[in-house]
Amino acid sequence: MKPSYERPAIEASGLPPERHADRMVALMLRYLINEHAGAFRRVVAAIRPAGSPKAQAHLLAAIRKACGQTLIESKLRSGTRGRFRIDLVDWCAWDEIHNHEIEPGDVIPPKPWIACRWNIIEGRCPTLLRPSYHLCLLITHHAFSRLAQRCGARTTDDLIAATRKLWLAHFDYIMNNQCKRIPDDTRIPVEGLCTAVIRDHRIVTTILPPEKGAAFDAP
Repeated sequence: MKPSYERPAIEASGLPPERHADRMVALMLRYLINEHAGAFRRVVAAIRPAGSPKAQAHLLAAIRKACGQTLIESKLRSGTRGRFRIDLVDWCAWDEIHNHEIEPGDVIPPKPWIACRWNIIEGRCPTLLRPSYHLCLLITHHAFSRLAQRCGARTTDDLIAATRKLWLAHFDYIMNNQCKRIPDDTRIPVEGLCTAVIRDHRIVTTILPPEKGAAFDAP
């Protein structure tokens, strides 16, 4: 059973100073890790053979439920005789020091990151293939702290919403520019609200201030 404790949030009026934002973002990320670490294990446990398009739709619903708040988006390409493909984008906590997902029971680093993954689940009758994934985007603790300092993100829900927006902006940039690798220091607008700075193709290193008058708006 998970320990019960209060959800951290930035409560000070106005935009927080750097040290306060750094500390509170680290606490919020730790909270998200404790709440959601191991979510993809539940996804794997939910996967079952699905012969018909109707059964495949039910499978997708079960997978989405298992993902919970870690789900970013999903798509089913249904087929007959057990052949289908589910594309699933989710986020997980990431240990950048040891370069792996933070699982339940792992030591949480002082400043954890968030990773966005593209997972592929395929059914090829009579077998069901184990999911494979591609690491698409990494969001640093520093970037989330800058999001709080410059855009007014205050809660864990804000961080989750920002993760989804950053993923979509990153994906749209790649598709619109048909690029295999994003150059270092590329600036990607995020819904006209802020700008993400990318290095090493997929790491959000910082967030630049929004346009004057804008404020963080989580859906």
